[in-house]
Amino acid sequence: MTQSPELAGGAGFTFADQIAARYLASLLASAPGPGTNERRVSRVALEQRAAGEPLDDIIVDATAPDGSIQRLSLQAKRKLTISAAASNTDFRSIIRDCWATLDKPDFRTGTDYIGAAVGASTAVGTARDLQAVAEFARASATASDFARRFAKGGSASAAHATVLGYVEKITREIGREASIEELYRLLSHFILIRFDTLHAGATDDPATVSLIDQALEPGQDAQASLLFDRLQTLIRRGAGTARSWSTQTVRREVAPWFRLATNRSLAPDVEKLAAEARQAAESIA
Repeated sequence: MTQSPELAGGAGFTFADQIAARYLASLLASAPGPGTNERRVSRVALEQRAAGEPLDDIIVDATAPDGSIQRLSLQAKRKLTISAAASNTDFRSIIRDCWATLDKPDFRTGTDYIGAAVGASTAVGTARDLQAVAEFARASATASDFARRFAKGGSASAAHATVLGYVEKITREIGREASIEELYRLLSHFILIRFDTLHAGATDDPATVSLIDQALEPGQDAQASLLFDRLQTLIRRGAGTARSWSTQTVRREVAPWFRLATNRSLAPDVEKLAAEARQAAESIA
């Protein structure tokens, strides 16, 4: 049975709210977000399991200058333990849902990313080892190159091999026999993004406010924190209805209360119109 997005949304799960707010701020400012590889965020969606997204907490689409789309599918966990313990349901479910997302017919190999957004309380060592294993996969031209890193004399450490073993073990225990080629494909698309938020001295909340400031007209700096609160309110309500936003819809929702700058993605078009207007005015005798 599909879980209700209202239940999955988890009213009061403020870590997920903060992470979604970061991407909604990027959408509002038409700017890149964490994990989008300099592509501008063009859509943000929440709790999309009923729409066929196994990694459903936060779905981010980002657009490159050539119009190509990258999808970032994330589960949000304020604290995530990286292990293969049977009791570690959070990490096991993330690996399970990563496989399910990878198997989707519309998954873009070499472009889309799958994984988790985690909080600063997640153990640094194992998280860093998992990130390194994923980077090993992305830095390897083939599955054989990736496997050689874990062979005797390879660049992978014992800690890296342990983390790879966790992924292999969970994969087997969920009923999937994955070859090294499949593991290579999974890990080359896997991303773990650490967010520092919800405590004194956190760095990501001020960064989000600074990003929001870019979406406001010059001189509206004092409104950035209020707009941050507004975005979080939209997210808290939106999780219960499996909400999605485009740049146009999020701007439309906040425009009545805030003076927004020109959408940066439209700035070249606006400049062309201004140039045409100047030329027309100069041509009038």
